[in-house]
Amino acid sequence: MATTQTATFNPGNVFAPRSTTATNAPSAPSKRVRPYRDFLTPALHRRFSYAAALVFAVCYIESILMHSPGLLWIWNPISATGIRAVLLFLSCLAVFIVRVANLHCGELITSFPASSIYTNILRWKGLHTLGWYLYSAFFFGEVYIWSREKTAHLGWVDEGREGEWSLVNENPIFLRALFYCLAVAQTAVHLSKDYDRVPMSASKKTAPTQTQQPASVVPASINELRDYLPTILTRTARLVLPGLAFTIPLYFVFLRSLIWPYFYASAHTLFSRLATQTRPTGLSHMPWLVWQCCTSSGMLVLLWELSSAAFTIYVAQPPLGKTETEPLTGLVATGEKSKDPNESLISGLSSKKETPKAFAFWELSVICAQFDIRRKTIYAEVDRAGGSTWTQISKLCLDEITAVQARIKDAQAPAQATASSTQQPAPQQLQNFGLPRIADRTVQNGDVWTKPSTDLVHTVGKMAKSVGQHPGNDSPLAPRARQAIEWSTDHMLNKDAQARLNIRQNAPGWITELLKSPIGEPFRSTFANQVKGVIFGTPYSKRITIMHASHALSTLCSCSLKEDDYGQVAKSVALIIRTYVETIKAIETFVQSTAPDRTDVYFTDSDRKVVEVEELVGALKQGLEEVVLVFGEYASSVGVTKKELREAKDLVGRGQQAAVP
Repeated sequence: MATTQTATFNPGNVFAPRSTTATNAPSAPSKRVRPYRDFLTPALHRRFSYAAALVFAVCYIESILMHSPGLLWIWNPISATGIRAVLLFLSCLAVFIVRVANLHCGELITSFPASSIYTNILRWKGLHTLGWYLYSAFFFGEVYIWSREKTAHLGWVDEGREGEWSLVNENPIFLRALFYCLAVAQTAVHLSKDYDRVPMSASKKTAPTQTQQPASVVPASINELRDYLPTILTRTARLVLPGLAFTIPLYFVFLRSLIWPYFYASAHTLFSRLATQTRPTGLSHMPWLVWQCCTSSGMLVLLWELSSAAFTIYVAQPPLGKTETEPLTGLVATGEKSKDPNESLISGLSSKKETPKAFAFWELSVICAQFDIRRKTIYAEVDRAGGSTWTQISKLCLDEITAVQARIKDAQAPAQATASSTQQPAPQQLQNFGLPRIADRTVQNGDVWTKPSTDLVHTVGKMAKSVGQHPGNDSPLAPRARQAIEWSTDHMLNKDAQARLNIRQNAPGWITELLKSPIGEPFRSTFANQVKGVIFGTPYSKRITIMHASHALSTLCSCSLKEDDYGQVAKSVALIIRTYVETIKAIETFVQSTAPDRTDVYFTDSDRKVVEVEELVGALKQGLEEVVLVFGEYASSVGVTKKELREAKDLVGRGQQAAVP
């Protein structure tokens, strides 16, 4: 252990006394800057717990409905009711596992619906989702069947009357098959409707500010779930009734002969007094069985839909702290939550993973719009490693906007290369434009002043002579002769070649009719998906992230006149305006000039108005307008020319207003 000694100071010494502390003594540890995932992960865990608690309450209610206990046992969690609720929650936990494993923030964009089916269903994601839904159906089915009374007739065997042999009961076999079929159907709905996406709000004001208090005592998530409840019930009914109607023929045609031997062998092992059965006995107590199929399948699908909805509602909340009065990474730079919250936020903005990056840009947009104290620190921190806070944040926001231009340029490059290769001029034949030489003429004897006679015989002779003497020259009759040969060749095609030609000409019509039919729908590449895939990126759309970046950047620019004491923003205004203008023009030009795919047989000019693209263009124009309104009168001082300013005003619709005196 290092020891220290007290040093005495002598005024006669000109040197400072030697430090008596040992050199190997450890220095005070500096507080580590937490990365963004250290804030996001606990927040997602907390929201997951809230969603799980809500679903567990529904599981407790269904546990009571499965087997009505006494009045006192309903409120006792340490009872059969509580145990059933826990087991039912394990069935719902499978949905949470699927949502966490496949979590993404952007919309899935593919060229063809068939490609989306392959991406979701035929790959590991589809098999993983199907496996967990089958597990959930199995667990729920066992809990439900073993919780029913004997009067429900869902036991393994049907004992029958006294003195009769016991028979294997087919009712629970059919009920289990129904649950498995519902699991397959729910997997298809889950993947086709993209339940795994977390919808994010693109609005600037998505949370209460520091001074505002929630108006209602009921949490906003509960109110949102209450508003979403009719949709959950509708989806449950749409899946339960068709699922039951589809399971009946599927079970009796295919599944019955496959499942029966295994159930009979298991029952014969567990119960000794069973009659020998080579064929299934058939379903019994049909009215009661139909009622149980409808109610039990309704409970199962309701748990699935409610679990997915609760997960979406809680996870899609704005990136705020527990009290919802401060951002996720903290309120001020000197707060106790983080040593340097802006550094943590920058680490999230520059993340290569989709989820933390999307939440970080969302938090930045909320900070810039609602938290003035935290927004001012972005201008004030100028001595950060790698550049000031404003420099790094503005660069990351501009990178998201300029990425749109890069994707459009990459998409147009193959088309431009093809167009340039097809428009190459054909090589022209060399022509002699020089003057005729006198040495090439023949010497004429006799009267050279009179005009020679035009005799037909001499004319033909001269032509033949010229062709014979110069075999490489084209004859004046060559073009007409070539046309005659081509005409005769075209009309001398045999019947087989003519039939093949007709088929080739009629093939596009057949393909068009096939694409117009429901069979061809998965193979139609719509104009909307074609444009969104280029502008927003694939496979998951970055539209919300781009809009959040635009909102944050424009808000920082508009607030800089009062809050930017160092004048950092003014140096970047010219670049920001040019980036906005170039991106807006690139998007509009691309949408108007892009040709629809050949498979988009229902395309019309009105289809060029894609709602999502127009929302993005509107957000970019709104951001450009805010910057122009603030720095328009200082355009020359910040490096913006009059032409650029006029072009920007024309894009946002303020060019004509500025021209009116």
